[in-house]
Amino acid sequence: MSELSHKINFLLRALDKASAEINSKSVSKISAGDIESALVDVLGIDEPMDLLELEITAEFIVDQLEGYEYAKLHPEEMGHINLEPPPKSRL
Repeated sequence: MSELSHKINFLLRALDKASAEINSKSVSKISAGDIESALVDVLGIDEPMDLLELEITAEFIVDQLEGYEYAKLHPEEMGHINLEPPPKSRL
């Protein structure tokens, strides 16, 4: 197994384990993808691929994301604003 494959598998196992633990304490279902996005946000890294270099554990993930507001990862549309000027009258 290549080093990259090892790092990917290590991260996926950590995310899955952290997801199970976080979901056991949460009312709503939080996906491993949302946990990955939240971790990128909390750690202030540029992209998810950067997580591969950290070799983080599930325990680290759970600790870092304690109290995280996952709702901000999926903002809902509150309305629509039309910024185009109204059509000109032909009168």
